[in-house]
Amino acid sequence: MDFSRSAGDGSAADDDAVPAASGDLGWEERFRLFIDHSPAIAWIKEADGRYVYANRIFEERFGLSSGDWYGKTDADCWPEAIAESFRRHDLAVLACGAPQELEEESVDRDGRRRWWRIVKIPFQDSAGKRFVGGIGIDLTERKRAEHRAREAGLRLQLAMDAAGIGIHEWNARCPALIWDARMAALWGVPPGTAMTLKAALAGVHRSDRARLVRKIRALGDPHAGGGRSAGSRSPDSCFSSRVAPAVLPAPPETRQPSIAAPRSWPRSASGCAP
Repeated sequence: MDFSRSAGDGSAADDDAVPAASGDLGWEERFRLFIDHSPAIAWIKEADGRYVYANRIFEERFGLSSGDWYGKTDADCWPEAIAESFRRHDLAVLACGAPQELEEESVDRDGRRRWWRIVKIPFQDSAGKRFVGGIGIDLTERKRAEHRAREAGLRLQLAMDAAGIGIHEWNARCPALIWDARMAALWGVPPGTAMTLKAALAGVHRSDRARLVRKIRALGDPHAGGGRSAGSRSPDSCFSSRVAPAVLPAPPETRQPSIAAPRSWPRSASGCAP
C-alpha cells in the first residue's frame, strides 16, 4: 500500500488544484484532497515506526517537507523525550489493537511547546502489513487559557486568604448553599457540611435575619445583574456581606452536544478499550 504523497512543486496552486469533474477522481485522490485540507494533522507510520504518510497541515505546523519525514522514525524527527513518548504510545496502540485517544506534546518549527488531542488507530492492509495512523487537533491555546485561569484563581485565593474572605453560592431554584472552607470556618461549621438557607440564617443574629432575607429577595430578577450590600452578624461576630445575582452556565455534561459522536471506541478482541 503506497501512502506517499504525490510529487508537486509545493505551490499553493498545486495543493489547491481540484479537477472540475469529480468523476475523474478515485477514492484515494478524494481522500488526499480531504485530509490535506483538514485543519487536523494526520499521519501514518509502519509498525516499525517509519512515516509513510503525512498531510499538508502536518508539514506546515512542524516546518517539514516530505524529504524530512518520509521513511524516517520519530527518533529522526523529534527531540529524544518526545520521540520516546510517541513511540511508546504507538506500541501501546498496536498491542491493544483498538483506537486510543490521548494527549501528546510536541514542539513546532520555532521550538515552542504545543499540545495535541490525538486519536491513534491501528490497522493493516490486505497483505497483512500493520500500520498505526494518527489524527490530531491542536489544544495549545486551550491549554494556555487553562494555565492563565489557574494562575488567576491562585492569585484570587491568596488575596482571599490574606483578607479572610469567604464565598458562598445560593441557587435560588433549590435550597442548597455552596460554601467554601473559609465561609464554613467563619460560620463555625465543619468543612463539607451540607448547608441550606434556613440553616445559614440560623447562624445570623436574630435582629439581622429579617433584613438579610429582605435584601436577598430584593435581588429580584437574577438576569438583572448588579448587587446589594447586606450586612449580617453571627451571635458573637460581625460580618459584612456582598450579595450579587448571577447566572452561571450549565455544567458541560448537561448541555446539548453540538456534534454527535460515539461515547466510546469499539473494544478489540482482547477487551482493550481507549
